[in-house]
Amino acid sequence: MNRTGRYIILLLVIMSIVTVAAGCGIQNNTVSTSEESVGETNEMMLYYINNQWSDYSIKRVDMDQLATTGNLIDSVVKSLIEGGGSESQQSPVPAGMSYQRYTYNGAGTVTLIFSVDWENTASYDMILCKSAFVRSLCQIQGVSSVAYEMADIVNENNVVREEYSEESFLNLDSVLNSSEESAIYIPGEEGKTLVKKVLMLDLAAVKTPEEQVIDGLRAAYDGARAALNPDVVVENIEVKDGLCTVTFSSQMMRGTEGIDDEITIYSIVDSLVQLSDVERVKIIINDSRDNSINTTRLSDEYTGNYSRVER
Repeated sequence: MNRTGRYIILLLVIMSIVTVAAGCGIQNNTVSTSEESVGETNEMMLYYINNQWSDYSIKRVDMDQLATTGNLIDSVVKSLIEGGGSESQQSPVPAGMSYQRYTYNGAGTVTLIFSVDWENTASYDMILCKSAFVRSLCQIQGVSSVAYEMADIVNENNVVREEYSEESFLNLDSVLNSSEESAIYIPGEEGKTLVKKVLMLDLAAVKTPEEQVIDGLRAAYDGARAALNPDVVVENIEVKDGLCTVTFSSQMMRGTEGIDDEITIYSIVDSLVQLSDVERVKIIINDSRDNSINTTRLSDEYTGNYSRVER
């Protein structure tokens, strides 16, 4: 995870704020070190980001009691996108993300639409972005959740949608420090045994832990070889009721050169069942009539079997 290991201490900055440009629908007030009175005096907090992109920079504003929910949403989104008027109060839209527009369904959900360059957007920055918008918008009466629609800047048809409530970011420390070790099992140099290695998962990444594990099996390590041949494509991964179903492209049928088929299978299985939500694994090869790797017929479900692991 980018900038992993940071611990966030929420800093409330005490300063005088200039009046926001006319038409934004909110007025500045003095920043307070307490958020408990928000709502009692029709005040709310706007969550900007400091110039190091390491923490929030929070501004207290007065809400217009006569404004509609839609007008308040518009004011808050506009204020966050434009920034707080100083270097220490930056817009919570990180490098690699581009804000497009928002919609409101009238039933509690604001949807923010972004285009994203996944290769150049830091996971840490994306979490701050999400939490800043969610914490700001969910203070508005009538808004209970914020959805993110993120279209790949390269392939606009690849859209990720995630929905959050204010409770999603209550324990921000654990969300931001979301690296986690997981064991994976890679074929040894002879292709007849498995070697245990440690993979660092980024729980805040767009890719699921299951996808990250499969990516980890594509790499060669000291004393171990890649489990999957480079032509294999993962077409789908689904986890339901403890069963992780992985669908590979037809290239999986020929296995990996120099590696026993059983070793390839249990490299996948033993690695995936290390994850907390996976108990069993099902491997499907698309376009394979008998669902086999070479002459090895694939079982309907596998559980972990570590008898092949080097001791």
